Amino acid sequence: MSIYKLLILAFLFSSNLINAQSSYQLIEDKLQEVSKIKDLNEKKYQLALLVNLFKNILVKSVESYELGDTAIFKKTKTSDSKYTVYYYNTLLEAQTNRLDWFIVYGDINQKKVVHQSININLNNYNKNSASTNFKIEVTPLQKGDSYIYPLTITHLASMKIYKQYVDVASQCLFENLLNYKSDTDRLQQNDLLEKRLQVLFDEPEYFENKFEGLKHLSTLHSDDGKVKVCTWNVELSEVNTKFFGSVITKHDDGTVTQIPLYDKTESIRSPEKAQLTQKKWYGAVYYDIITVKDKPSNYYILLGFKPNNEMTKKKVIETLALSSNKQVRFGNSVFQNDRFVDKRVIFEFSASVNMMLRYERENERIILDHLAPPEDLYKGNYRFYGPDFSYDGYLLEKGRWKLQREIDVRNPKPIK
Repeated sequence: MSIYKLLILAFLFSSNLINAQSSYQLIEDKLQEVSKIKDLNEKKYQLALLVNLFKNILVKSVESYELGDTAIFKKTKTSDSKYTVYYYNTLLEAQTNRLDWFIVYGDINQKKVVHQSININLNNYNKNSASTNFKIEVTPLQKGDSYIYPLTITHLASMKIYKQYVDVASQCLFENLLNYKSDTDRLQQNDLLEKRLQVLFDEPEYFENKFEGLKHLSTLHSDDGKVKVCTWNVELSEVNTKFFGSVITKHDDGTVTQIPLYDKTESIRSPEKAQLTQKKWYGAVYYDIITVKDKPSNYYILLGFKPNNEMTKKKVIETLALSSNKQVRFGNSVFQNDRFVDKRVIFEFSASVNMMLRYERENERIILDHLAPPEDLYKGNYRFYGPDFSYDGYLLEKGRWKLQREIDVRNPKPIK
């Protein structure tokens, strides 16, 4: 089926000139054609076109059409009928299967569709035709007064579970956030999302779960197995961002404590010097956690990203420590720059560039781009700051992370 025919199909369906059954049959015909394409890039391109067309069909269709056992794409529905999932398998290459699925939810006149796909390496399965197919199931699971909806992917031939996503409902709420235009609507949607996530955070059995599938949620586990940090952000009007998160701690008896974080960025004066708590948090989306051995107990370094405004972005090096009363404390006085010691380090730079900030575990150091303006004229005006192709680093010495200028990224020692 050519691109031209796909466009005609999309027009016919949007104009209600063909019914759902005819649309599904045409989609199946297209899938059969795509499966025969040899060129990998062309196959991926045609699959992308097919995804957009199928989403349009699923949103607009109000008919109930049952798929036969021989259908190329399959359908599964939760027992409470809140979520319907359509899915299909495509053999991309000899040992790579692509699985696409579409989660349909909402009222019949306001249906929403979330699409996701993964590539599955087939080398671990028997090399026969049945081994290329996987099935999807979504089964409601009661947790306290709430229900979650795990999505399970199973290898059809061996009936072994390949992967499980913890909650379809949370995934849909995340994907739906940006569909709202007003701040009020986005924050109301986020309230629903936060309540669902708290159910997951409270469950000890999910402490080790990486929450795959919730791609807008950052999930980090400490090396010592005691701390899990989950953070996300909501973009608001006027290029403003609000941050949300929880710290989940695991105890010796296997129980967990969830500690919600409250972003108070705007009310924190001199954030480099401020010691903060979960109720007064310098919000960020964290992308790495480093366990630092210290007496009497470990503390943790967090590397985070902080969208700021239309002119600048920020990155932050934060510390997290657990207190005896099951609370958290942000901001240890451990970052030394010459004679000055800070509780956290904040970098601000132009929104048009990126800054490298990462932890090298093999060298036990934090390395970063050195930021500078293009000319002295712009000193202190951070919308002009960016990497100058030199690198700095923080190295742990006698309990403090000391700034070293102009380090060689191939060598943990500073250049002499």
